[in-house]
Amino acid sequence: MLGNRNLTSEQVYKLLNPSIDSIEEIHNFHTINEGISLFEKHIKANNKIGIVVDVDVDGYSSAAIMYIFLHTFVSHENIEVFIHENSKEHGLKKDIMDKVLDSGVSLLIVPDAGSEDYQEHKVLNDKNIDVLILDHHHFERNNIIGSNTIIINNQDETISNKHSSGCTVTYRFIHYYAEINDIDIDIEFIDMVAMSIITDVCDMKEEENRFYYNYGSKISNITNPFLLFFVNKLKKNNDKRLSIQDIGYQIAPLINATIRIGSYEDRLELFRAFTCNDED
Repeated sequence: MLGNRNLTSEQVYKLLNPSIDSIEEIHNFHTINEGISLFEKHIKANNKIGIVVDVDVDGYSSAAIMYIFLHTFVSHENIEVFIHENSKEHGLKKDIMDKVLDSGVSLLIVPDAGSEDYQEHKVLNDKNIDVLILDHHHFERNNIIGSNTIIINNQDETISNKHSSGCTVTYRFIHYYAEINDIDIDIEFIDMVAMSIITDVCDMKEEENRFYYNYGSKISNITNPFLLFFVNKLKKNNDKRLSIQDIGYQIAPLINATIRIGSYEDRLELFRAFTCNDED
């Protein structure tokens, strides 16, 4: 098919096997350093940090890697997770806002959502709650009215790849923080990024997306125990990878079904599975 479109064999190989050089330059996210400073301020003060879990596979992946990074790699245990009561809500809706305003959090992290919840940002900021958005949905930066809200979003005009997932943006943020603080995360979270790119139907013509999929879907690079559970069920060999069909037609429907038709308790248990959190 690619040959019929007059691509050379070299072009086809590069498209299907992009190198690490295809990854977006981190400073193209022009608010990245502001976000890092905000994040670090609350970690150093051991402030309570809240994480909102958006209601799809990308949202769960994004929130899970943020939770694991804080809990395991930064040893920050003062965390509260907020999951929607209604499985069709997104972002900073009333149920989440009510919980957050009552929670005592000092920083609210919203992965894969929340960019356009400008009024809610202001309400939180006015209550001395800082907000960090790590998102990939459309927004208008000129509309921002929350002075203590940092939005890191791949829809900014400075970003080349506007077709990656919320988990990718969250991962880039975590990876950069780890890099500048000499925290070794090795290949951790790459598997979750790969899954999110497929489940969110991101454009695979983007070399960065295909790089993360190629790398993160290798069975030998999968570290999340919940994903390894699916690998074992699918009886995949260690020298293989999870195919797009494995993720899109075998794994994602089970997760999405739990999110969409499961109870609140089911959604909470699902998040615990992603984060390997056995606490009551």
